[in-house]
Amino acid sequence: MPNAIVVPSTEGFVTMPGVTAGSLVTAGSGSRLVSAGVTMDQMTVPNIVQPDGSYERIFISTTGSDSNDGLTNTTPMFSLQAAVSKYRPRYAQFYLANGDYPGDLTVPNGMVLQVYGQSRLGVTMYGLLTIGMCRAYIQNLTVSFTDALATLVDISESQVSFRACSMLMGTSTMSNIGVNALDSTVNVTNCSFDYIGTALQASNSTINLTTTTIASTCLTGIRLSSASQARIGQGTTNLATTPTSVANGSSVFT
Repeated sequence: MPNAIVVPSTEGFVTMPGVTAGSLVTAGSGSRLVSAGVTMDQMTVPNIVQPDGSYERIFISTTGSDSNDGLTNTTPMFSLQAAVSKYRPRYAQFYLANGDYPGDLTVPNGMVLQVYGQSRLGVTMYGLLTIGMCRAYIQNLTVSFTDALATLVDISESQVSFRACSMLMGTSTMSNIGVNALDSTVNVTNCSFDYIGTALQASNSTINLTTTTIASTCLTGIRLSSASQARIGQGTTNLATTPTSVANGSSVFT
């Protein structure tokens, strides 16, 4: 295909000079626009990244509606998944008002995601969080689920930071996991893990913990395999029945 722009699937982002938020991009005669494998004659550029490169803020509330645009706190959307799916370029900030939000969240590949809850214990997502090939920062969010076989947060090929978050299962079993990381770097600061079989599990990954509590209601605190590393920083408490399980060339540093 001559004169083609190829965007790597891990990034999914291209800068087009002269194209601003809300612009309509059209293809000339004999040309095509292809996005995520879909050929289109026209494409609207969502109003997410400002001309100065700043983030657009998207507001979400339990009193909102997914038919709203979410661009102000008086027109919030209802579902975090719907908001992420609608506004899915590389840069976006999502603000959740206090409340309970049922449903899973799968973050699209290549997205740079920021999620801020209104208060530390005021925002709960009752579902599973899946992050792949992304960068994400999540603050003031409780992730909770009751399935004995579930993994609350499943991370692969990503860089993810959690701050002031809580991971909570209904019961501890050998099969349920709080955070599972594969080929990733995960930073955990001022967080808590309760009633979980394995609080943090890593394969070929690095986990950095600071001022974080793994409660005695967890069976295993940190499980490492395939040359993973866990760096346990100041103020971290690991009260799990089995604090660490290390295999296949993995290491724990304090």
